[in-house]
Amino acid sequence: MNPRVWVPAAVALLVGVGFAILGRNPVPPPPLPPTRPPPAPEPGEIPGFTLRPEPVRTLRVPRFEAVPAAVTMPEPITVRSAVRAAIEELPAREGRAVKKGDLLARLLPESWRKARAEAEKAGNTERVKEADEALAGMEVRAPVDGIVYQVHARLGEFPPIGKDGPRPFVILFDWRALRFDGVVPSALAGLVLPGFPVLLASEGDPHGSPGFVESLGEPREDGGVPVTARHIEPPPALPGDDGKGEILVPAGEQEVLVIPMIAVRSTSGRAIVQVVGVTRKVEQREVLLGRIFSEGRVEVRKGLTRFESILVPR
Repeated sequence: MNPRVWVPAAVALLVGVGFAILGRNPVPPPPLPPTRPPPAPEPGEIPGFTLRPEPVRTLRVPRFEAVPAAVTMPEPITVRSAVRAAIEELPAREGRAVKKGDLLARLLPESWRKARAEAEKAGNTERVKEADEALAGMEVRAPVDGIVYQVHARLGEFPPIGKDGPRPFVILFDWRALRFDGVVPSALAGLVLPGFPVLLASEGDPHGSPGFVESLGEPREDGGVPVTARHIEPPPALPGDDGKGEILVPAGEQEVLVIPMIAVRSTSGRAIVQVVGVTRKVEQREVLLGRIFSEGRVEVRKGLTRFESILVPR
């Protein structure tokens, strides 16, 4: 055979086989060169790739005059269960507001279902009736509107029982029976009338919850007027055991400092923010926070000034 004919043919055949092999087993591309991470910020410098500076802002909000008050707590309402079964769910949480019919606890029914089946098979009607009553009591619900004051049980445990019968395992009290009694000074006496909106504050709720003036007493010699106020909705927490509170009476407006809540971090129970100085150095500073407002902003009562900036996550 003429070599001029078969040599090019052989070359073409080898090239074709090579492409076929590459198609089945492609050669991986060479690895990319390693990238270097961005340099860490110098101590005290602004880490610009994660945080941004934002000025402390001001907000005009209602101003309140605090009137010292004595807080009267209602008698507690005890919730018991005589059913001997483990607690499967326990939505009741101390300080949580509940409405009549809300689920406080759910018990595991399996043991009583088994007991009923065995009693029915054995023809024990008394035991069947007992099991039916127990199965009807698997859900423990709030008998009234109130706030969960104490919970004496845990998941997996039985509701407590003593020698005299079932013991309370959830204690409620009716928030509508909470009463705040104080004396409005003469300077505010002309503003406060029955139905007047106020905030009611206590140790457990220092910023106050919406309330109203229920009644007024006879003016005193110094011009002060006794006032009784109540909540219009469940407060977020229980009053303190000291029986002290405040009636916060609206008295105009004031300007407060606010910052985004995401700029605050908690360290050992202290609220800390990062403050940017005029030289762009960052300082860790403790602040005293107040009320929470819309758009995720919180009042700063101490620790910042109006003309400073803090670092906020991007």
